[in-house]
Amino acid sequence: MGRASSSKKVQRAARAAGRPGTGRNWLWPAAIVALVAVGISLVWVSRGTDQASAEAPTFGDHWHAAFGVYTCDEFTEQVVDQNGDANGIHTHPDGLIHIHPTSANATGAKATIGIFADEVGLDLDDDGFSLTDGPSREEGKDECDGKPGLVQLAVWDDLADEEPTIVTEDVADQKLGENALYTLAFAPEGADIPKPPSASNLAAPEDLAPQQQQTIPGSQLPTDSTAPGDTSTSAPPADGSTSTSSTPAAPSDSTTTPAP
Repeated sequence: MGRASSSKKVQRAARAAGRPGTGRNWLWPAAIVALVAVGISLVWVSRGTDQASAEAPTFGDHWHAAFGVYTCDEFTEQVVDQNGDANGIHTHPDGLIHIHPTSANATGAKATIGIFADEVGLDLDDDGFSLTDGPSREEGKDECDGKPGLVQLAVWDDLADEEPTIVTEDVADQKLGENALYTLAFAPEGADIPKPPSASNLAAPEDLAPQQQQTIPGSQLPTDSTAPGDTSTSAPPADGSTSTSSTPAAPSDSTTTPAP
């Protein structure tokens, strides 16, 4: 009986060793837990990327914003593309930021002044800026008429805004807005910073067809009062006589008989 009892104990121990959850089989559940954790992480990262891409501006959007660089008391020349429009945020020779992302690096909250600055060769931080083909300004080094200059980003949400919001920290991280206006300035604290000269171009960006152009609050498009096909002039003659239409008279059906 003693040997039979011992044999049964050995058999029970062997069976227990092969059962899931026993001390000798911990590698399998640990591997399952690890795989689940990796899967959850991948789903989370993918979800975050999708959300960022879906936030405006995103693929298919076509925004515009006015931009200018102002140093002390004047605007510099308009910035131009330098890096081949890697992300879909660039400019034309119109002083506008054209925002139609082609990369997830420029969608949503990533569509920033910094992304645009990289495209146009503008080296920018909170302490200074320099342009590839333009001026360089640095706080604590450069002045405006003897007054210390500060890097400031004046932001108007649209043309109708009178007073700008002045940003002095994390300037490059400022998100771009549709129909917004931005003046990157180096000027004394409290200086009046004007809107960029290109602000009026927001009403009719050159890369939009006429039917796509829109009415922007505070904007006024030039009008042409001359009707199509009308070539007449209304300016009076210099001698003060009554003006006449330049439209030629209809030819007469009669013929002129010369005098004998």
